[in-house]
Amino acid sequence: MTALPHDRIGIVVPDVGPASTTAQVIERMVATSAQRLIASDPVVRLGVDPEGVHQARVATRRLRSDLRLVRSMVGPGWLDDLRGNLRWLGGVLGAVRDLDVLHERFVEHAAMFPLDAQADVRRVLDRVQATREPARTALLSAMQGSRYERLLEALREAASDPRVRDHVAHERAARAMGPLMRAPWAHLVKVCDGLDPASPDAALHEARIRSKRVRYAAEALAPVFGGPARRFARRAEALQGVLGSHQDAVVALAWLRTCAGAESDLAFGAGMLGGVEAAIRDDARRRWPRRWRALRRRAPRFWE
Repeated sequence: MTALPHDRIGIVVPDVGPASTTAQVIERMVATSAQRLIASDPVVRLGVDPEGVHQARVATRRLRSDLRLVRSMVGPGWLDDLRGNLRWLGGVLGAVRDLDVLHERFVEHAAMFPLDAQADVRRVLDRVQATREPARTALLSAMQGSRYERLLEALREAASDPRVRDHVAHERAARAMGPLMRAPWAHLVKVCDGLDPASPDAALHEARIRSKRVRYAAEALAPVFGGPARRFARRAEALQGVLGSHQDAVVALAWLRTCAGAESDLAFGAGMLGGVEAAIRDDARRRWPRRWRALRRRAPRFWE
């Protein structure tokens, strides 16, 4: 992915470590995602590399997660406005990215089928691309509007002045920020411990969201807590990955069902692709409990 050089972005990501203050760590959190989002902007506009949309969406999601993590340490009005605009941008980015993921998956699956079935799969791929066009048009329109420009300016300001509350700004992050992990971890434990083999897809999706928040939180605090936080984040990422595989297959299956129901000439190709997606979904259902056990029992609780 080609992006803007860092000296043109106007945001510097500070180095932090175990002796850093809370304000310094929060500044790094905001600056990292803001820099990533702004660097992706020209790639998204150009539209040649889907990775640009992916990176921009990850930046919005991660920053929203980080701001949720530190919400007790920063000014509330500033936080709510910024998170609301990030949610809006994430929505228009997600409409394009979700279709990019579908297309990538279906192209990969197509290689499994004989040549005489390729035309049926190609019709489905063409439908994905046709659906993507209005989503991309909406995204570009959003990026040309004043709300997006105000968001970028707010991010530049937040990256240098994240409005950390005075009573925690100068505390050592190693002492003040560890307890921030307790809530996202407790939420993940509650969700995952309540699942069973018959749990609905939506429940596994909730577990995926919770595992992602835990992972992002651990990664944000890793510069302060070092190796144990990084090892914890890797195990959380492994759980998120298998739950993500499940959710991606569920979303693909729903899209294929709608596609096949709306256009009869797509039914055969959608049915073949749906068989692959169902197998991926079922495999992820079998695999995720092992990843959860590895995180639940073996990952270091670096914040305790």
